Amino acid sequence: MSKRPFHVMTALLVALWVAPPLGAQTLLPVTCLIAPGDVVDLAAPVDGIVAQVNVQRGDRVTAGQEVARLETRLETVAVAAAQARAQSDFAVAAAQARLSFLEAAAIRNESLFKRNAVSEAVVEEARRPS
Repeated sequence: MSKRPFHVMTALLVALWVAPPLGAQTLLPVTCLIAPGDVVDLAAPVDGIVAQVNVQRGDRVTAGQEVARLETRLETVAVAAAQARAQSDFAVAAAQARLSFLEAAAIRNESLFKRNAVSEAVVEEARRPS
């Protein structure tokens, strides 16, 4: 027996093993994008920079689900500054100091008016609230 029939038999078995069944078509891989049934525009009530996206293309989402998060560092700082101003009595102290200064200026101008050192207009200006 020669080696040739063995090789032919082996080649035939390999060909039958890897060949598609009769009548079957060989399909080539195809890439595609399936269009969604519904498209929804998303918007935030404020402008901002997107910091995080919590879904991927093709994910199903439900009403109320967080799909993205905006950057909040600036707003966090602004809230902290507003809270600090609200807790501070600096504005009240500044207003009281201004009132004391204006009252002292009015008294001084009245005294100078009695000695004819300033005009009546200067005294009236000092009396007028500003």
